[in-house]
Amino acid sequence: MYATTEQRSGELPAPLPSPLTAALAMTGTLSDREAEVFALLAHAPSYEEVAERLGISRRTVRFHIEKIRHKLGPLQYHQLCAASYLRSLTTDSGTRR
Repeated sequence: MYATTEQRSGELPAPLPSPLTAALAMTGTLSDREAEVFALLAHAPSYEEVAERLGISRRTVRFHIEKIRHKLGPLQYHQLCAASYLRSLTTDSGTRR
């Protein structure tokens, strides 16, 4: 097998962004309600808890989460919760209770 140019020059290729990093970069595309649901995933990781805090149905929460997944990428539910938590660490807004 032949060495690539990067390997021959001693430089490593730039790392690919993780799915969470890519998702965090796309959070600006969320609607206000989607952003609200996304923010709550860090602190209320079940559909029922999010629905209760926002005063909406569990089915509506599921709808918003599907739209969030469509915009942020094919993340598993626990990855969405982790991305939400990471976002809460880097923003001042946090969640409104």
